[in-house]
Amino acid sequence: MERQHKLLYTFLLAWLVLVLLWIDYQSDNGSVVVKNLVNKVGSKPWLKGLYRLKTTTEEGLKSTETLPQQNENVSICKLPKLDPWDPTIKDLLNPKEDPLEGCQPQYDVLTYVEDQVLYVDKEKVDGTTLCEYQCAYAVNDRDLRYGDWLKIDREGGARPDCDVFKVKCDAEEQYTFLHQHIAEQNLTKNFDPNAYSVHILMIDSTSSSQFIRTMPESMNFLKNSLESIHFPYLNKVGDNTRLNAYTFFLGERAANLTANPWGPFLAGGREDELCNKSINTENFVGFDYNKQGYVTMLNDDWSEGFFNWPNCIGFTENPADHFMNPFSHHITVGNQFRDQRLYERMYQGTCHEPADYILETLQQYVQKYHNKPKLSINVLTQLTHDSINNMYHFDAKLKKALQKAEKQLQNSFFIVMSDHGNRNDWIRRTTVGALEDRNPFFMISIPKKLRGNNNLMRQLQENSKQLITHYDLYATFFELAMENHKWTINTKFNDKPYTNPKRNLTGSSLFHPLKMPRNCNSLLIPFEFCLCQLESKSVRNDTLVEIAGNMMVERMNQALKASDYVDKCEESSLDTKFNYTLLQYDKVKDGVPYLVKISVQPSRGIYEGYVTVKNGRVTLITDKFWRIDKYAIQASCIPENFLRNYCYC
Repeated sequence: MERQHKLLYTFLLAWLVLVLLWIDYQSDNGSVVVKNLVNKVGSKPWLKGLYRLKTTTEEGLKSTETLPQQNENVSICKLPKLDPWDPTIKDLLNPKEDPLEGCQPQYDVLTYVEDQVLYVDKEKVDGTTLCEYQCAYAVNDRDLRYGDWLKIDREGGARPDCDVFKVKCDAEEQYTFLHQHIAEQNLTKNFDPNAYSVHILMIDSTSSSQFIRTMPESMNFLKNSLESIHFPYLNKVGDNTRLNAYTFFLGERAANLTANPWGPFLAGGREDELCNKSINTENFVGFDYNKQGYVTMLNDDWSEGFFNWPNCIGFTENPADHFMNPFSHHITVGNQFRDQRLYERMYQGTCHEPADYILETLQQYVQKYHNKPKLSINVLTQLTHDSINNMYHFDAKLKKALQKAEKQLQNSFFIVMSDHGNRNDWIRRTTVGALEDRNPFFMISIPKKLRGNNNLMRQLQENSKQLITHYDLYATFFELAMENHKWTINTKFNDKPYTNPKRNLTGSSLFHPLKMPRNCNSLLIPFEFCLCQLESKSVRNDTLVEIAGNMMVERMNQALKASDYVDKCEESSLDTKFNYTLLQYDKVKDGVPYLVKISVQPSRGIYEGYVTVKNGRVTLITDKFWRIDKYAIQASCIPENFLRNYCYC
C-alpha cells in the first residue's frame, strides 16, 4: 500500500509540474522555455538539457551562465576592419562578368538629338517617310500624360519642349524609339550667385567594400582628380532602399527602434505612415534646393522610385524641374506604360544597359543652366542590385563619364553613395556579406575653390574616421542647400555641430564636429543593422537552433495567416538539414544573445533572427525577417509587399 501511495504521489507531482509548465508556456509572450518543449518538438536530445541549456563549442560543453558580461551601454563602438578581398568570399568574385559582353547592335537608330533639336538621319531615312514625336510628361511618381504626335521636319528637325519623347516613322512597326535630353526651361528663380551645384550619384546595393574592389579606376579618379573623401563607416538604418531613403532624403525614421539585448526601446518608426501619404508634404531635401533657387533634376533608371516601391504613394506632384521618370516608365518590366518594342530596342537592340542612360543624362545636365546652381539626384537602381559582380565592367564607363564632366564637377559638390550593400546575392549569406549589407558606400568631393580651406578639409577627414548614418547625410544635404553660398576659404567649420532653426536635424552635418557618443543606440541604428562589433563566436547547438528556428517560422506563418494571401502561400517549416549558422555573444542582463541563420521549406529561403537565452528560456527578439536570398519568382503570386519575404506560391 505504501508503494502505491508513493507512485500516486509521484504521478500527481509530475502532473502538477507539467500543468505549471504549460501555463508558463502559454502566458509567455515571445519566448519559449526549453524544458517545456520536450514533447512539443519531440527531440530526444532535449532531455539532456532539461534544466539548463548548454552550448557545444570546440572547447566542449560550456554553460551559457558562465560567459563574460557584456557592457550593456555599448557606448564604445568597435568599428569593423573590412577587407574587400576577404579570402572567404574570393570564390564569389568574378571580375569578368559583363551583361553586354559580345553584344552587337541590331537596331538601326534613325533619329538623334543635338543641342535640344531632334533630327532625322537623312542618310538613313528617305524623303517620303513621315517621322513624328510625342512628348511624355510626368504627373507624379506613377502617372504620365502625353502630348500630340508632332511632325519632325526633315531639314530643320523639331525642338521638343519636354525631356522625354517617343519617335515613330510611318507605322510604329517600321521604326519607334525613345529619347531623353535636358530641355532647358525659362525658369525664374531667385538664387544666390555664389551657390555651388550639388550632384548626387546613388548606386543601389553597393557596399563600401564592393565599390573599392570593383571600381578601382573610378575610385582613383575620385580620390586623385576630384580629391574626394571616402567615409568607410556609413551604417544603414533600414533594410531596403525605401526605408533608408526616408532617412537620407527626408530625415525621417522608418524602422522601429525596439528593445534588444544591447539597448532599450528608443522610438517607433514612421514606415507605414510615410508609405501611405504624399511625400510632397514631407521635408524632402530636394524641396529645400528648389526654395533656394536651384534648378533640380531627379533621374532614376527604374520606374519604381525610392519612395513608392512597392505599393506606396510616393510623390503626388513633380518633385523636380526635370523629372526623368517617363523614360524609365516605358522600359521597366512590369510598368503599366512599358512598351516591349522599346524595351528591346533601347537595351539589347542598341547594346545599352539602364545605367548608361543615367550617365548620359547627368553629363548633359551639368552643362546646362550656365551660372545657375543645380541639384541632381541620379539613381542607378538596376546595375548591381542582384549581382555583386555586375559593377566590374562598369568601372571604365563611370570613369569616362566623370572625366567628361570633370570641369563642372570640379566646381560642384559631388557625392557618390549607396543606400545599403547587396542584400540578395550569394555574398549576403557569408559573415563578410552580412557586414557589407550594413555598410553602404559614401564619398564626397567639394568645389576646388573650397579645398584650400584647411579647416574644412581637416574636419571632413576627421569625421571620415567615425561611424555615420543616413541621418548625417540628410543633415549634410540640408546644410548644403541652405548654407554653401556663404562659404569661403576662410569659413570656420570646427567650432560646433551644425544646427538650423528651420529644421530639427537628428543627424550631424559632416562639415562640422559630430554629436557624441557615436554608437548604434545614440545614432538610432536598429540593432540588427549595427556595424559596431561585439564579441561573438560561432557555435553549434542543434537544440537551440531548432527552438529558435521554429519560433521564427511560426511567426512567419502567423503573418501570412493573418493576411489576404493565406490561400496563395504555402506554410513554411524549418529545414533541419540546412547547415545553419549560430553566433553567440557575450552575456548581458537579459541572458545570452544569439544570431541564428536558418532555412525553411519548401522555398529554401534563408533568414536571420536574434534570440536570447536566460535560465533555459529562449526569447525571440527579431520581429520581422527579411529574406537574404533571391525570392521574387517564388513569391510572384502576391502583390509587391513585405510578405513576399515569407511567401512561397
